[in-house]
Amino acid sequence: MPGRSTILWVILPTAAVTLYFSIWWLATPFFLRVIASEQGVVELGTAALFFGAAALAIHLVVATRDSMPGVYRLLYASFALAAVFVALEEISYGQHLFGWHSPEYFREHNLQGEVNLHNMLGSKPSKRMHMVANLGTLIGFGVLPGLLWAGRRALQSPPPAAAYARGTWTHYLVPGLDLLAIIVLAQLVAWLKKVPGAGVDHNELRELLWAWAAFGYIALMRRRLLIAAKGR
Repeated sequence: MPGRSTILWVILPTAAVTLYFSIWWLATPFFLRVIASEQGVVELGTAALFFGAAALAIHLVVATRDSMPGVYRLLYASFALAAVFVALEEISYGQHLFGWHSPEYFREHNLQGEVNLHNMLGSKPSKRMHMVANLGTLIGFGVLPGLLWAGRRALQSPPPAAAYARGTWTHYLVPGLDLLAIIVLAQLVAWLKKVPGAGVDHNELRELLWAWAAFGYIALMRRRLLIAAKGR
């Protein structure tokens, strides 16, 4: 039977992506209304995962005040603030949930007339945020853990002693390869638009996968660092 990590970070994301495209293909009206709308499953799920990641990060900062160096606690606190900001941007600060109208400034300067920053300036902030999310998750959750795994294999060192030794920056910041499936799925969704005849950009699904990866990262690191704190 698959372990909890495999279920949370491999099986469920793969099933979610499969279901997403199945509904998109078979039931387009339902898809547009329930899955892909501003108050749809994908949009709200993305915000919920970022809010969840922020909550876990704050708990980690508080719980490790006597066991983790301040610089790493500051990084996780910054991560929490960034996650809250992205979550609020994702739901336009509750505009669609509560049905309030945009002030005149946002109606005139926001590409979609919404109360958020990422669609200002012709959506340039949104494009930058996508670039940061794409590179950040790819490098942080894929490339770096992969290099550490390859180094362990080359040195024939039993994990996690060589790569994640307590006190090293990798111990405090770098996850294992648990999130690789989510990163691969996000890349596949991005490449789908390049397929001849596809013609669809599923950016909202990519954002959901990035949010899932962010939540998974904090959950995995929180587990590792709290276990280390108990065993100090």
